[in-house]
Amino acid sequence: MSDSKVTISKAVSIEDVPAEIRTMVDKVQKELCYTIPDIMKTVQMKVFSNNGDEFFQTVALLDYLRAELSKADASLEECVEILTGYRKIMMESLPSDEEPETNNETHRESLVESPEEEADE
Repeated sequence: MSDSKVTISKAVSIEDVPAEIRTMVDKVQKELCYTIPDIMKTVQMKVFSNNGDEFFQTVALLDYLRAELSKADASLEECVEILTGYRKIMMESLPSDEEPETNNETHRESLVESPEEEADE
């Protein structure tokens, strides 16, 4: 089998985007919690082997591990892109007086007292 890649896309209703993202994140979470640790355990066993053949199997295993991490990264990147587009659509549908504050610095400042305010108390 070749390493050729294809992009598969599907259209979903705007209301279904959060559920689709949850499904995508859940799949990545399972890869990161189960598949990748299993590969690492195998790498660790092989790398400490005194058997030359087993020791050098780590090359293929490490390459496989990198490929699995790359797939997880690509899935998370896709989630970010989808959520960015989803947020944009949702913000455009709000009346202008209902738009939430997007300036994180202002929000952070309202949650944290300054040192001068603490000294006055």
